[in-house]
Formats: sequence, structure tokens, C-alpha cells
Amino acid sequence: DTPLFSLSGYNPQNNCRCRCQQRPAYYMTNVNMNVALAEGATVVPIAVSLAIDGVAFPISEMDSTPAAVEEYNHIGTDVPVPILNGCCQNVALQNNSTQPITVKNLLISFNRPDLRN
Repeated sequence: DTPLFSLSGYNPQNNCRCRCQQRPAYYMTNVNMNVALAEGATVVPIAVSLAIDGVAFPISEMDSTPAAVEEYNHIGTDVPVPILNGCCQNVALQNNSTQPITVKNLLISFNRPDLRN
């Protein structure tokens, strides 16, 4: 299981209600992990991305081509994740591969630069 993060789209510059497309809140998101095909899997390329409310966020996709099962490779990305203004949305990792994977040393950080002083 991967962690599920609930992010707020609070934007002090705009009083828009939830699902408003104007001025989404952007979280600069950094993801790093070691990933391998799980024991018993067939050797295929691995594709992992962030998902917002269960929908893959394509520009966040991270790819790895392992030579064997249980061979760990490092993957990572830095990507701005838009959260609808006035809403809370869930962000998680999603395995886009056809085979089960194992993740170790997962590090995810979220930063809202627009809320800095």
C-alpha cells in the first residue's frame, strides 16, 4: 500500500468555491524511491506516477527498465501538482505497470511556494 496525501487547494487570493478551475493551488512535489518488480512477476518496464483523486497525472510518470525481478532501481521526479481551488484532493502513487512492484525508501515532499512570506 502507498500513502494517501490529502492536499488543500486553499488560495487566499481567490474566493472561488470547490471545483473552480481558476487559479489552482500548485504544490511543488518531489518524489524519490527505489522500485523493483515483485517476486514472481514477469520482467517488464515499470511505470509509476502520481494520481490525483485516483486519476494518473501523466507528467509525473517515472519509468524504470529492470533487468530482473527484485532488482531495485532509483526513480524520481519534481513536478508541480495542481489542486483545484477551494478543494481538498487526494494524491497517491499509482503503479501503471502490468506487473506488481515493490517500493523501498519512498520520499515525497510537497511545497506551496505561493504561501511563503
